[in-house]
Amino acid sequence: MRKFTCLIIFFFACLQAGFAQNTTAFYGADFSLAKTYGCRERASDFAVAFAGINFPFVEQPEKYDVDRDLHRSFNVVDVSVGERSFGEKWGEEILRNPHAISCLMRDYSCREQIDEVVKNYSLRETEGESVIFFGNLLDKTRAEGSFFVVVFDIATRKVRECDLVWGKAGGFGLRNYWANALHRCMVQYRRMK
Repeated sequence: MRKFTCLIIFFFACLQAGFAQNTTAFYGADFSLAKTYGCRERASDFAVAFAGINFPFVEQPEKYDVDRDLHRSFNVVDVSVGERSFGEKWGEEILRNPHAISCLMRDYSCREQIDEVVKNYSLRETEGESVIFFGNLLDKTRAEGSFFVVVFDIATRKVRECDLVWGKAGGFGLRNYWANALHRCMVQYRRMK
């Protein structure tokens, strides 16, 4: 009888552990720190394009396979986090200043600012791990974009990993042009890890 009781307790402990699954969230791409180089488009044009770049993660999961490319099994995909961050940072400024996100240097890096942005995220999830792309430099003269792949702890907002990846841009339209760079960055990250 004692063995049977231990077996029952063990069974329920295993069952409970199976249901206590940690959150693994993907939050899309955050362009709040991104800069452009050599681009003629206005900042407001980029605001529209940036908002649309996150849609393929939801609409085309076979092409933008974040589970495969980021080596994780995501149980939360919420691309609105990056979109909100861009709007909160730039708001009306991009309508007043057509060059608000332009950069005069090719060596721009937003790495120093990422920790602060992540700390200020308003998230529904309270624990687990998250991955988000941060747009860094979109260089039209080289037809490539750079992104940081950021892994952070949701509870503490502490950045655990931050890797810079580059991808070739291409395609018709501003959104597709830079979405292609992001897609190629995902593929490069998959090969790195």
